Amino acid sequence: MKELETELPDLNPENPENLYRDPPDPSEAENHSRLHFLAQRHKRKIYALLLLAMLAVVFSFAFSRESQFFENFTRDYFNRHANEQHAMEYQIDGYHFDEISMRAAYAVLLDYTYGAIGSKALINDGRRYSDFVREQSETDLLVYAALQEGVLSRPEARLALENHLRQAIANYYLFVKIRTPDSDFRVSVSEQEIEKQYAANRKYYDQLGLTPEQTRQLVQKAILGARRESMQEDFLKKRAQLLQHLKETAGYRLRPGQ
Repeated sequence: MKELETELPDLNPENPENLYRDPPDPSEAENHSRLHFLAQRHKRKIYALLLLAMLAVVFSFAFSRESQFFENFTRDYFNRHANEQHAMEYQIDGYHFDEISMRAAYAVLLDYTYGAIGSKALINDGRRYSDFVREQSETDLLVYAALQEGVLSRPEARLALENHLRQAIANYYLFVKIRTPDSDFRVSVSEQEIEKQYAANRKYYDQLGLTPEQTRQLVQKAILGARRESMQEDFLKKRAQLLQHLKETAGYRLRPGQ
């Protein structure tokens, strides 16, 4: 008995009912145009292309917003100084930076740098404040130029500035967690300490053949260096303790080998 040869239609596993219906054919189906036929035949590809297009728009919008973050942040900073309300310390292209805002920033940064006790001894230092204002004005001048020239919208700007911002946040967090009401981060040396150090090592210093003033400066530098090193070691110890606590409580994981 001769076997019947039949040609089975292509079946779509997503729709079992296709077994009982003929696929649309532009040469036979009167109700389907060629465009409809192609759309049915390649609908997976079309859906994939539409999805990719939508994702491209979403990611492009998100990246655009991220790339504009620092530009908007900087523009907002200058806009806060658009109106002159108090005695001005400096001006940049119509933006006024007054004494009240400068004094407030000066006090906070002194506390951040020298601690609560150390900042109190320096808050009324007029020369130090003048140097601070000059430094702030030059910094703002450079920042304003970066904003005007479009440097902040360059592709690599976000990554570079974001890294510096993260480091600044981490350092400030360490400062908040480590400081105490009696923190004094100043490093100073009294004349009595210099004389005591010199007397204890007179033989060593005398053989250097230096003038008395050069010897005094050398002794002072040695004491300051030792104190800075001691403060740095104490800071690193507290930092390590804080990091260990966070690693144990914040779900921290590092890829093996790193």
